[in-house]
Amino acid sequence: MKEAGLIQQLMDFSLTRQEAQIYLELMKHPKLTGYELSKLTGISRSNVYGGLTALTEKGAAGIVEDTAVRYIPVPIKEFCENRIHRLQRYQQYLEENIPDLTEYQDGYITVVGYENIREKAGAMMKQAKNRFYLAGSKSVIESFRDEIVQGLKQNLKIILISDYEMDQESDFDGAICYVTEQEDNQIRLITDSKQVLTGSFSGKKEDSCLFSGQEHLVKLIKEALGNKIELMRKEGK
Repeated sequence: MKEAGLIQQLMDFSLTRQEAQIYLELMKHPKLTGYELSKLTGISRSNVYGGLTALTEKGAAGIVEDTAVRYIPVPIKEFCENRIHRLQRYQQYLEENIPDLTEYQDGYITVVGYENIREKAGAMMKQAKNRFYLAGSKSVIESFRDEIVQGLKQNLKIILISDYEMDQESDFDGAICYVTEQEDNQIRLITDSKQVLTGSFSGKKEDSCLFSGQEHLVKLIKEALGNKIELMRKEGK
């Protein structure tokens, strides 16, 4: 199970599944030939050599000239940092050469999968200029601790609604916190009264949220949160 998770993470760093398998085998047994790797992994020799060529091109493996050609893995920290730096260069080029698209914000977009929702919500918070509302269970709030702290440092107005006893958290000093009864696995996020993200957020691939800059939906969710806050005030919470 652990190796399957490592393979998936390496795939997120641009390796194919077979390349990731070969890389992990090299980490266990450095300085192997293609033939030896084929025997250990069960991958055909031709695919192993193709994978080793790709690994060297991607900066994940090096070649040692011996009586036979052998391969060694590049340390994982070095490989990951090099990939990140390369992607940052690509990002800068793309941002400079591809114009932003804003038209989609007037429609409705479904964001599927916990990680994709996590990234979308995090980006919305980081891009907020004045304020954001975030409502959800303790796990939802914890998922965005870094973004909340960063927003507070930037003097954003942050309103948090959760079953989490946030007044005990010094990290959240400066945020307006409302403690509710038990919250379900839902997230409701409004940034600058312009964008909204709402839906399920339970840590599963099946999670699904609706994102929009459509004024009607933003107003609807904002009113729902406002009504919830008003009810808590009346109840003295």
